Amino acid sequence: MQIITSCHYNRPNLTKQMVQHLENCTGIDNYLTIFAVEPGNLEVLQIIENSKLNKLIIKNDKLKGCWTNKKFILDTAFSNTSFVIHVEDDVLLSKDALEFFEWAKHKYTTEESVFTISAYNNIINYYQDELSHVVKRNKNRFAQTAWAIWKDRYDSIKDWSGRDAEMYEKGHFKQDKYEIFPLLSRSNNIGHENGETSCAKEILLLVGPEKTYATIGLSRNATKENISFVSDKDLYIKALEEANSDNHVVIEQLLRCKKYDFDSQLVVNRLGQEYVKLDELNYKSRDNEGYRAKYYLEQWAGNTEYSQKPFMELV
Repeated sequence: MQIITSCHYNRPNLTKQMVQHLENCTGIDNYLTIFAVEPGNLEVLQIIENSKLNKLIIKNDKLKGCWTNKKFILDTAFSNTSFVIHVEDDVLLSKDALEFFEWAKHKYTTEESVFTISAYNNIINYYQDELSHVVKRNKNRFAQTAWAIWKDRYDSIKDWSGRDAEMYEKGHFKQDKYEIFPLLSRSNNIGHENGETSCAKEILLLVGPEKTYATIGLSRNATKENISFVSDKDLYIKALEEANSDNHVVIEQLLRCKKYDFDSQLVVNRLGQEYVKLDELNYKSRDNEGYRAKYYLEQWAGNTEYSQKPFMELV
């Protein structure tokens, strides 16, 4: 059985699309998909449980963070196989994406100059009549949205933290190795939106309450070491309603109170950008418009008509 890994957290809309596209991939019945699901959003878990995929679901009892969860699931998969395809929760695969991975896997298994295979291409243009199915090597690059790696190459960076940039630095750059990818991208990245909720206390412990914006119910006495919320949500809402109703901060707080519980709410910065935990020491907030401009593809194999031809390397 071949293995796909995927990490999920708090974006059910993206998980639903990712799963649907994966279900429609040619050859998916030959794969086991291992999901590592972070706590915080029941809908995400339900979507995965109800999917038609041959699957193994690992439910994290604590928020690991993006980097830690990714390393965890790849380590888990490589205890049972020699080749893993990793697909993020915000990535869509084209119908022939798994066929591309399989072709590249067999072609480059013994070619040690190749480090990873990626289904994603947002840097090189292609010509519909000539190159829609041609694959090219590209030195010193790592497209981290949908990718695959062999166990021996993964083992060469055993101290990898799960950080994508570190995979590039320690694998492609320092080892002077290649990535393989299709000229017509076989994946697309749709990750330009916030999650539904955060594991609030865990995020706040990492970020610090002084950096968050409009977090509901956070006690005035809360510190980074002692995250606490007001004792009574109803009294908190009543106090807000009695405050100046024209104040945009109060209005925002009331809307959040209707949407979230204290322990499960979206933690954002002053620009409304979600804080995402990476590991126990790191977090980030994402500029969604900038993310879309950088990663979303208007044209890819999922929305482009092309004639089916054998994959081949462009020399």
